[in-house]
Amino acid sequence: MALAALWMPVGASAEWIKAELTAYGPGCPHCVGKRRPDGIGAAGHKIKPYLHCAADKSIAFGTRIYALGQWWIVGDRGSRIRGNRLDLALPSHRAAKKFGLKRERVWVER
Repeated sequence: MALAALWMPVGASAEWIKAELTAYGPGCPHCVGKRRPDGIGAAGHKIKPYLHCAADKSIAFGTRIYALGQWWIVGDRGSRIRGNRLDLALPSHRAAKKFGLKRERVWVER
């Protein structure tokens, strides 16, 4: 049985996908530009490190993603986030640079 399939809402779908994972600092002007240094994501709420991520428009806001041993919630978009790429919110620009690029299988609950 798939991970967490026992408690998914009726009508929800879930799947494993191969994704490229990068990271960003939500309040960092180097990571998000000068338009969003307040840390507010595209969904209109404060982005919290180690909880939120940015995804392509094909993945709805609020979608839960299991990656790197923890759950993330899609709460942001990014101009360079296309297809199976996720940008994970970390506490700083330095942490995001250190994270680099990872290719992993992730569990997506839509």
